[in-house]
Amino acid sequence: MSKSAMTVMAVLIVLIFGVVGLKRMTGPSSAGRQLAPAAPQRAMGIATTGANPAPLSAAERERIQAFWAVYQRAGREKQARQWALAARDYRKALELKPGHWDALYYLGNVSMEMRRYDEAARAYRQLVASDSQAARAYTALGALYSNPNAGPLFDLAQAEREYALARRANADESGSVLRLGEVALAAGKTAQAQEYLEAAGRTNFRSVSARFLLGYLAWQAGDRGHARTLFRQGIALTSAQKPPAGVLGEGDTHLQGYRAMVLPGQHGLFDVFVAELWRNKDTSDARMNRLYTRMSRFLGELPRR
Repeated sequence: MSKSAMTVMAVLIVLIFGVVGLKRMTGPSSAGRQLAPAAPQRAMGIATTGANPAPLSAAERERIQAFWAVYQRAGREKQARQWALAARDYRKALELKPGHWDALYYLGNVSMEMRRYDEAARAYRQLVASDSQAARAYTALGALYSNPNAGPLFDLAQAEREYALARRANADESGSVLRLGEVALAAGKTAQAQEYLEAAGRTNFRSVSARFLLGYLAWQAGDRGHARTLFRQGIALTSAQKPPAGVLGEGDTHLQGYRAMVLPGQHGLFDVFVAELWRNKDTSDARMNRLYTRMSRFLGELPRR
């Protein structure tokens, strides 16, 4: 290659790397600066066009700020278990941004905690019309209809339909399959419960609930050896996992009747029984029999429709 050709090639390389470097400097960061102001507008449902949204009016800015202030305050109140205050502020947030997905979802949740089941149902029903995160809304409705304290709203058949819709909306998530197994078990559909719980265990091989409930089905069928194996597998799985949040405290499960079973934070019919596997690692047949006998009594006390 001649000296002049080498000189030309060197100039071209410098120009190419210069252009690439300029793009790296101006591309992402520049785009970020252009898109950042649009984020609060999109969150509030304010239409934007192109990379440069129309400037917000003073009233719109004030509405956005007021929404986030009250929404975040409601979140702090929810964390502090101040359910009534949280419900009040989620409603205020919804006045500023009607239909806001998370505000509606959490309003439904705190209404559940206050046992205002009709209000929770209304909030969740508004959510299922949304295309985004529909599985969460259907799961929440399933928990509502499978709640024995929900009075006339307690309906295992309806709970099954809601969990099935949750499964359809998000087939990759194993939680709805587990809940379908729980509802089938509560409804006395043993074969269906077995199928769902085995599927939940295959999808989530660390599922303590699936092992424990399958153990109950084996125990109920008189196969104590298989029940013992599944019961011990469930306890073994607790060693590397945290217990589910929001279940009853130690000793509370000795209260009589199903009303002891549904307290703040609980989302499954049998969470309180499963939680005991974390509290006590005793794998004896005597303990297994006590837990499963209490489960059998609990199932017999469920309301019937």
